[in-house]
Amino acid sequence: MVPVYNPKTEQHLLEMAAVIARHQGGTIIPLAIAKAQAHMASPQLTRSLQRCQRLITTAKTACLDLGVKAEPQLRIEYDVAQGISHFSREVEASLIILGLGPYLGFRAQLLGNITDQVLGASHCLVAIARLQKSPLAFQQILVPVENFTTATLQAVHFAQGLAAANQAMLTLLHICQPQTPRDQKDWAREQLTLMVQGLTLPADLVRVQVVVAKEVISRILRESKKQDLVVLRSRRQRVGADGLPLSEVTFPLLQRLTCSVVILGDSQAQPDL
Repeated sequence: MVPVYNPKTEQHLLEMAAVIARHQGGTIIPLAIAKAQAHMASPQLTRSLQRCQRLITTAKTACLDLGVKAEPQLRIEYDVAQGISHFSREVEASLIILGLGPYLGFRAQLLGNITDQVLGASHCLVAIARLQKSPLAFQQILVPVENFTTATLQAVHFAQGLAAANQAMLTLLHICQPQTPRDQKDWAREQLTLMVQGLTLPADLVRVQVVVAKEVISRILRESKKQDLVVLRSRRQRVGADGLPLSEVTFPLLQRLTCSVVILGDSQAQPDL
C-alpha cells in the first residue's frame, strides 16, 4: 500500500512498490485520504475529495505504465495516520511504503507525526523511503547487519526483492569491534552465509562482508559511497507516550548518507488478552 499525497515525490515510491509487487506477485493499493469535516457537504471536503481523486487517478496511470496491477482507494478520515493503519489492516496489506522528508527536518517529522504514528500502529512491515534515484536504476544495495534476528532477515529479503529487479549486487555488512574474538567473527560469517543460502538471488550477486571497525557509523558511511541504496532498520519498541526513538546509529546515518535510504519498521504484534 502506498499513501499518495504529493505527486512530485511519489513516482519513485510507486516504482519501488512495483518492483516488490512484481517480485512477490502482488497488487499496489494507492491510498488517498481526504480530511473529514463536521459537515459532509462542506466545500473544503469537496475540494479535498476532488484532489484525492486526481491523486489516485495519477497513481493508477503510473502503476499501469509500470506494468503492475493497481487498486486505488479513497477514504474520508478525521485522522490520516489512523486511516492508513486501519485501512491497511482491513485489506491485510503486507507492506506500507511512506516517503521520507528532507534531511534536516527528519527528527521533527518522524517523531510525533503521521509517519511515527503509522510505524507505531501498523500490523505489517513499514518502509520509509528517501529515494535519490529511481529504484529501477539501483545496481548496488547495502544492508548493514547488526544481529541475526527474524527482523534482520526480513530486511535482507526486502533488499533482495529490489536487487532482483535489476540483477543488482546485494552486500550484507556485519561490523565487529576490534576486541571481538576470532570465533565470534567466524560465527557471524557463518550466520551471514546461512542467510545468503536462503535467498533466491544468484550467488554472484550477493556479497558477505565481516569487517573490524571501531566506529560503526563511519564504516557504514564509507561503504555507502559505492552504493545506490542502504537499507536500515528502525527500532520500534515503545518507550513512552512520545513514541519510538531512532537508534543512536540510524539517526546519524540519515543525516549523513547521500545515497537512497529505506528504513524498515516491523509489525507491532500485541499479545491477546
